Amino acid sequence: MLASEVPAFLTVTCLRDGEFHSLGYASHTGDSMLSFLDHESFLEPLLANQSVTAVLVTPALAGSLPSHLAVLESQNPKEDFYDLHTHLTRNTFFYGEPAPTEVAADAYIHPSAVIAPVGVRIGSGVVIEPHVTVHTGTVIESHCIIRSGTTLGGEGFLFRRRPSGIVGIPHSGGVWLCPEVEIQHNCVVDKAIFGRHTSLGRQTKLDNFVHVAHDTRIGERCLLAAGAVLAGSVNVGDDVWIGPGAVISNFVQLGNGAFVSLGTVATRAVEPGQKVIGRALGFTVQAK
Repeated sequence: MLASEVPAFLTVTCLRDGEFHSLGYASHTGDSMLSFLDHESFLEPLLANQSVTAVLVTPALAGSLPSHLAVLESQNPKEDFYDLHTHLTRNTFFYGEPAPTEVAADAYIHPSAVIAPVGVRIGSGVVIEPHVTVHTGTVIESHCIIRSGTTLGGEGFLFRRRPSGIVGIPHSGGVWLCPEVEIQHNCVVDKAIFGRHTSLGRQTKLDNFVHVAHDTRIGERCLLAAGAVLAGSVNVGDDVWIGPGAVISNFVQLGNGAFVSLGTVATRAVEPGQKVIGRALGFTVQAK
């Protein structure tokens, strides 16, 4: 899509034209991505992201963007960004057109499970227990086990306060489970917002009542104990332990081999191999 096409349905001005094929935050990656800039504190991470090719930006910050980026000037870049995403989701196939659902011949799906008729792929040896719901945009690779009551690929929690009231932002992405993932009873894994996937790596296991929010990416061989909550766009490395009732705030990164103890509230990055114990609004670091 060309930046010069956007003013047809948003009150923005195209200062410099260029292509974009996806949308996302400055911390996301994608194919030729459009993002937004409404405060100078986000300029450095945005410019460091080589996926960004187009930016919705305030008039005051437009001159800070290098010449290789397409520029759309906006009085409110964040709200226009969400409005653009909403328009593309509801009125176009910008994020892709779902194909008919495909299920491997040897997958077991309990009769009470609900599988969307389009946009789902279920691989060989998968087991789906009673009362599981699998929404469009979900990929379940081989030998995954989904225990009863779990929901995969549902709408995530993203709302904006507008003069007209509270408005929900549609989610256009999906969920991707790599081989040998096991998700136990009554878990929820929300689909991504901007066309990519919330993902769980090979052999990762979720205990009962775990919630994984939109755009979170979990690495391989991770263990998430009962009641853990991961907010949006969390990035978890490989071989990570997240204890019962732990809460990981949005955009937080957990390095490879990190150990997050039970009840921890992680509001900042956890380094590789670090063990943390929760307290109130942060955590203390425990010596190895």
